[in-house]
Amino acid sequence: MDRFIDGFEAQYGKKIPGDVKEALYLFFYGHPRIDEILNNPVITGSLSDRELQYVTKRHRLTKSLLEKYNSSLPTLLLDWFKDNIGDLADFCFSRGLARDKENWADFVWYINLLGEDDFDEIYATSDIRNASDKSKDLVFYGDRGGGTTIQLPFGFVQWHLFQIQFHHGLGKLYEIIPDSK
Repeated sequence: MDRFIDGFEAQYGKKIPGDVKEALYLFFYGHPRIDEILNNPVITGSLSDRELQYVTKRHRLTKSLLEKYNSSLPTLLLDWFKDNIGDLADFCFSRGLARDKENWADFVWYINLLGEDDFDEIYATSDIRNASDKSKDLVFYGDRGGGTTIQLPFGFVQWHLFQIQFHHGLGKLYEIIPDSK
C-alpha cells in the first residue's frame, strides 16, 4: 500500500488526503491498528465466522465494516477513486512506477487469434484515460463479501496476496470506448 500511495503521489504531484490514506490502509491493507479494530465487537460482532476469518486473515476491513468503523470513510474513498479515475487508468495502463516518460506505454494491445474469441485490439492509453474519466459512474464497491473490491470503468481493484491489484478487462473497455469493437 505504501508503494502505491508513494508512487501515485510522485507520478501525479498530488497528495492523497490523510482520511483517504486511512481508508486505503483499512480497506486494502496496512493500517497499524487493524488488529485492535478487528477485535472490537461493535465493528465485527455481526459477522459470520467465515467473514470474521476472512477479514482477520487479510488484516483489512470490507466496505460494510469500514462503514461501522467510520461512516464517512467509504464515501471518501470511493469519491477519491472517482475524482482520480483518469489518473488511476493512466497509472495502470501507461505510467505505473516508471519514472521516465520514455518508459511509459502509449498503447495497449489485446490480441488472441486462437479459438472462438478472436480479437486484435490496440488502445491508446490516452483513450483509456479519457474514457475512464468520463465514466465515473462506473466506480462503485463490489457487492460480494460485504464489499471487498472497487469496480472501475476498466476493471476492478482488490487486495490479493498482500498487494493492491488493479485488474482490467477487454469487455469493460468495449463498454467505455464503444467504437473500439
